[in-house]
Amino acid sequence: MRLMIAIMLGLAYLVALPAEGAEPTKRILACAEIDNDIARLQCFDDAVSAIRGEKPASEAQAQREFGAKGELKKELRPDEVEIDSIRASVDRIEMDGRVRIYHLDNGQAWEDVSRSRRLLLEEGDEVVIEKGFFDSYTLSPVSNNRSVKVRRIR
Repeated sequence: MRLMIAIMLGLAYLVALPAEGAEPTKRILACAEIDNDIARLQCFDDAVSAIRGEKPASEAQAQREFGAKGELKKELRPDEVEIDSIRASVDRIEMDGRVRIYHLDNGQAWEDVSRSRRLLLEEGDEVVIEKGFFDSYTLSPVSNNRSVKVRRIR
């Protein structure tokens, strides 16, 4: 049903386009070729937002995908919002052998890869995760300036 609505909206838009509107037309046609229903709908939403001159709806998606690599990383779209940091609360801290895993309230899980440093964090503490050089990430509590290198695992 969503697919049919998205296609109808896309076709209605294409019919209403003036001749000089070739760029938005290409963008909508590219969206129509996406197989994944959710990704296709997001592409149509972003295309319409761009036509209206609005900020893309993908900023929230960018936060959900922050730090994802490999299998976790989604196919990036040209208009995707890039963010350099996120802020969240620690939901729980898990020890897997000698490795600390920080589970955040946004559903993400980050593994401490700094074996030599430890942060004194408790559940409920506010943390900031910032993007570093060469796809590295640092986790630091809001309350002080100590940090550890982390890698996203979920």
